[in-house]
Amino acid sequence: MKIMRSVSRGSLAGFTLLEIAVSLAVIGFAIVAVIGVLPTGLNIQRDTRERTIVMQDATYFLEAIRQGARGTNDLVNNVERIWVAYEKGAENPPRLEEKVRGAQFTKDSEVIEFLTLPRVANQSEHLYSVALVRSLSGTASEKGSVSGDDRIAFSYFLLTEVVPITSVPDAAFTTTEILDARERMHRTKQKNTFANNLSEVRLTIMWPPSPSTYTHGWVPRNQITLRTYVSGALLEPPQRVLNTSRFQ
Repeated sequence: MKIMRSVSRGSLAGFTLLEIAVSLAVIGFAIVAVIGVLPTGLNIQRDTRERTIVMQDATYFLEAIRQGARGTNDLVNNVERIWVAYEKGAENPPRLEEKVRGAQFTKDSEVIEFLTLPRVANQSEHLYSVALVRSLSGTASEKGSVSGDDRIAFSYFLLTEVVPITSVPDAAFTTTEILDARERMHRTKQKNTFANNLSEVRLTIMWPPSPSTYTHGWVPRNQITLRTYVSGALLEPPQRVLNTSRFQ
């Protein structure tokens, strides 16, 4: 004997058109929110990757400057151009001299020499140097080709300033203890050595380099600055700070 069960009409009803419309609206708002946040996340990831690359390259350049580019063989392949800025008076912008790879510099030591000219705030004297550099670290696509005009490679401007330390405070070499004549003479010699052989090196990396030709006063979208001290006497000719035997 079969038992027939009755099913009410309400238990078979589905979503109404209004409910579907509300659901689609909620989903649409969620998708729009995700799409709006996605570019921000991608930009943060890109900036983080680029900052990692420039920090690694900055460390490499600092070591090359300390060592006078001894033992390096890839700087010249990644430095496309160098601009050397000279003072033209307080009311005039600096004069920029452009150096091209293959013409004015062909090896790593020459790159370091142009990037480490001393800063002298006098008429027609050097102020700073700027190099257009393709990344030394990162993936192959970020390094790019070592020849030709590669616009895909990640590049940046490297601005270098070498400021000689011309005065050293007496407090750095004085003491309350009673010193004999030989010790006082030794401390005085140390002070003079520091004053004549100590320089502050400032590296400022700016990116992206747009346009790819540097002009004085150009404002970058991103930049970082690193500072360090190096010691060593200037070599001849006097306008060149470094060569392969610059530092001890």
